[in-house]
Amino acid sequence: MRLRGLNPSKWICEKRPHAIQKDGTSCGAYVLKFAKCVLEGLPLQFNTSPTDINKLREEIVLSLILNTDDLQDLCHSCGEQTGDTQWIGCDRCLRWFHQTCVQYTVGQEDYICAACQ
Repeated sequence: MRLRGLNPSKWICEKRPHAIQKDGTSCGAYVLKFAKCVLEGLPLQFNTSPTDINKLREEIVLSLILNTDDLQDLCHSCGEQTGDTQWIGCDRCLRWFHQTCVQYTVGQEDYICAACQ
């Protein structure tokens, strides 16, 4: 910091032993795991095999799913709950959409959303 002209007299730079990322795609998983370890007072060392990182990703997904808001009353196209009462459900993924958002024509037999097509 001194090299940049800042006075770091009250700052302490500490390096803690930590797990090393072995690939170029797991940085997000590492950041979340490091944050969890810091908040829980745990060491920043953990298994980093591809299998362990995939398990970590699964834990992150499960945590996000279990801690999300209830989204069942929201249109999966516009993301809102408007006064529109005309809904259509996808026959494959069972998500619901405002008919106007997906340009559904009344009388169509089946509806398959764009994500499932």
